[in-house]
Amino acid sequence: MTRKIAFITDTHLNQQLVHSNDFDSDKMSYRPLGGAHYPHLETILADIKEKNITEIIFGGDIGSIDANKLFFETVEKTGTSFSIILGNHDKFTEVRKYYKEPGVFDDTLDFSKEDHFFKYIFIDSSAGMLQNKQLDWIAGSLKTSRSVIVFIHHPLLEIPAQLEKIGAALKNRDEVLNVLHTAASPVTVFCGHYHLDDEIKRASVHQYCTIAASYEIGKEKDRISTYPDSFGYRIIELDRDEMTTTTVHFKSPDRISISVS
Repeated sequence: MTRKIAFITDTHLNQQLVHSNDFDSDKMSYRPLGGAHYPHLETILADIKEKNITEIIFGGDIGSIDANKLFFETVEKTGTSFSIILGNHDKFTEVRKYYKEPGVFDDTLDFSKEDHFFKYIFIDSSAGMLQNKQLDWIAGSLKTSRSVIVFIHHPLLEIPAQLEKIGAALKNRDEVLNVLHTAASPVTVFCGHYHLDDEIKRASVHQYCTIAASYEIGKEKDRISTYPDSFGYRIIELDRDEMTTTTVHFKSPDRISISVS
């Protein structure tokens, strides 16, 4: 029987993006706005229900701290199986109030699961880089005969987009990749953070970046274009030892384009 997983990321509930003419890492920020992006989450959850998907993995960046309670209550009402990784807008202490999955550390949410065919590694990258103890734990988790699927908020392989130039990347991603390359078999990575749909493969790592549930960011190399009404999520289908994935994209032609010097 095929197992279907909805991978949802970057809801940014109650957060509205603040734009600047000289958009850089210090000025890509949000202002509080009650209800921001919540209708998009409702649309996605309704689509998941219609498609009879009974498992959700959330890829990080819930939104403002005051939106955490609403987020977890909303997802719990769906009755789906649920797992979460943390993004740079998430606070470990806040998420721990609502999410009780046992982690291996006291200050980060890292854990793994497995079935007959796959080992699933969930990595907390909320600090913008991984600690040495996390790298050691990942290395130990890769010692498996099963195919490995990694869930992490930040992309590990470089994506040719303007976001790479403004300090959004995971600071020690090369170290993480070096660890992943020690796996006995190819590794599949599912991530978010960049708000765009992308697939890239280098060496033994095959990465899928997923469009945000809040708004889309374009792939331009000389500017950052945001599409406030374009959003979506990813469906991951597992059939025994086979994996396929597709993106569900709710599109709008409207955009805000920002030149970057």
